[in-house]
Amino acid sequence: MPVYRPRTRLVNFRVNEEEYAALRTACSENGARSISDFARLAVLRHAAAEERRAASMQWQIAALGHKMSELEFRVSQLLRMLESAEEDGESGMPPGARAAMPSRRRDGT
Repeated sequence: MPVYRPRTRLVNFRVNEEEYAALRTACSENGARSISDFARLAVLRHAAAEERRAASMQWQIAALGHKMSELEFRVSQLLRMLESAEEDGESGMPPGARAAMPSRRRDGT
C-alpha cells in the first residue's frame, strides 16, 4: 500500500484562456485527475530531466578534462623526444619546422 505524503506547499501561476483550454485538453488526453495533478507531474518530469542532463554534462566535462590531460602528457612526451633527437643531431625534421613549433616554458609545460 503506497504511503502518501501530504502536500503542504503551494505553487501558483496564471495562464490565459487559450493556455487553460490547452491544459484541460491535455488533462483529458493523459487521464489526469485535475489540471493541478497534470501541471505538477509535467513540472516534476521536466525538473528530473534537467537533473539527468546536468549529471550527464558533468560526466562529459570530467571525461573531456581527462582526455585533455592525456593529450597534454602525450604532447609533452613528443616535445621531449624531439629535443632529445635534436641534441643527438637526429632531428629528422625539415629545416624551419622546429621554429614553427611552440616553445616550452621554463616550468616544463
